[in-house]
Amino acid sequence: MRFKTLLFVLLASTSIVLAHEDEKPLCSDYGISRIGSTYPDSFGVIAYGEFLYWKAQMDGLDLALQLTPFVNNTNDASVVGLDFNWDPAFRVGLGYYFKGRDWDLSLEWTRFRTEASHSKAANGNTLFPFWGRVGTSDTRVLDRVSGHWDLHYDTLDLLFHPGYFRYQHFAVQPEFGVRRAWIDWDYTINQSFFDPQDSLTLTQHLPYENHYHGVGFLAGANTKWFLGWGFQVYANALASVIYGEFELDQPSTVTLQGLSTTFKTASSQDYWRVRSNMHLAMGLAWEKLFANNAVRLNIYLGYEFLIWFNQNQLYRARTEVFGPNDTLEFTPYIERDDLGLNGLSAGMRLEF
Repeated sequence: MRFKTLLFVLLASTSIVLAHEDEKPLCSDYGISRIGSTYPDSFGVIAYGEFLYWKAQMDGLDLALQLTPFVNNTNDASVVGLDFNWDPAFRVGLGYYFKGRDWDLSLEWTRFRTEASHSKAANGNTLFPFWGRVGTSDTRVLDRVSGHWDLHYDTLDLLFHPGYFRYQHFAVQPEFGVRRAWIDWDYTINQSFFDPQDSLTLTQHLPYENHYHGVGFLAGANTKWFLGWGFQVYANALASVIYGEFELDQPSTVTLQGLSTTFKTASSQDYWRVRSNMHLAMGLAWEKLFANNAVRLNIYLGYEFLIWFNQNQLYRARTEVFGPNDTLEFTPYIERDDLGLNGLSAGMRLEF
């Protein structure tokens, strides 16, 4: 009984310490405006835009394994992968805050386009292909390989925010919503094989496609630490669960140059899967109220990390065997690797 009484007194004391009256400023340097704690006294429109400078990296897209010649019974091995680039993107949003209920509703669109590529020639080394080795001949070797990856990434979010919960110099705001996602990417691989025994050259063209379109729910929290003079450190965390459709296409074209013969195969499938996403952001912001507290301006600069789990669904290491009856044999396995995005974000938010 004493323990329960002591626990109650402790919780009550903590609540009194953390709570503060509405008449008090959120931070002593802000004055009566309490920036970051209330909406401005105006119409209720929210508009914001962000410039993003991101880099995307998809796991499981390595092209080949390179082995150097043996020297003193040792050699070096390295993986031939893609060179992922930094590219610009944007995020825009439009919404409305309801002063009487202390919450807002907004629609947000994020758009990102990027690509990556790499090519490698054997040049005296040995290249072991990761994608679609042609034939079973032990003398047939990979002479050159190249790959090009093209990503189209879009999300459209309908976001609901209750009012901030304030604790002196700290504030937290829950976030809920619905997300529509489009993650489309193409991966084109070209390989050239040479068989010195038959003096035969084979080229292989693999124009792969991996598309995922889905809709689901998202939830998270936005936090602020108020430093004074309008400055604040923010940290946001968001997670989404999407139910969507994968559309995969993995055709293959093999050309025997010496015989002027072309073989074509096709492998495509559609299926529905649940996929999840994590999004973390942190940065520094500055805000100020103008026009008798009718307009609030917020300018911020931060860094973001996103990960989409199991976005690579391509079948890898497919072996094609051309027998006397032109039959094909497949030994595939699915990559099921993740898509990662990260980079800078700089934006401006207006509430009026």
